[in-house]
Amino acid sequence: MYAYSPADYIPCEAARIDVHHRIAGARDEEALEAINEELRDRFGAVPDVVENLLTMQSIRLKAGVMGASSITFSKGRLELGDIRLDGAQRQVLEEAGHKFVSYPLRRLLVFWPEASVEGDAADKNGAADVGLSVVCGALDAIIDSLFTPTAKL
Repeated sequence: MYAYSPADYIPCEAARIDVHHRIAGARDEEALEAINEELRDRFGAVPDVVENLLTMQSIRLKAGVMGASSITFSKGRLELGDIRLDGAQRQVLEEAGHKFVSYPLRRLLVFWPEASVEGDAADKNGAADVGLSVVCGALDAIIDSLFTPTAKL
């Protein structure tokens, strides 16, 4: 999976660098959407690799809402660092059906987002390749599950 702004989409190097800085500096979903709209207005349809940049920043923002100091996504698992769950939060996530493991001493929360085989590419073994949109959706579901009146980080 690639995430960058290609020269054939944004011809001017300074503009490409500016886009990267603005995406990385976005502090909420509205700012990301404004950047996305501006890109469409100035350069046309946004290519997938640029959408990936926007989605990656959205994932960082969502992880930040949960209090995560780090986020790693590799081999189908999402690791959120500096997260500690209490018993009520664990129960909320379990009842919501999330696949996760919490390592309290390491302050690490590991999730396995559900992949849609139809929407994501399958590898040669038939396992789904979990895309950024699935990770983003999983974080939305986790945040919705955790931020109830009875469960707060």
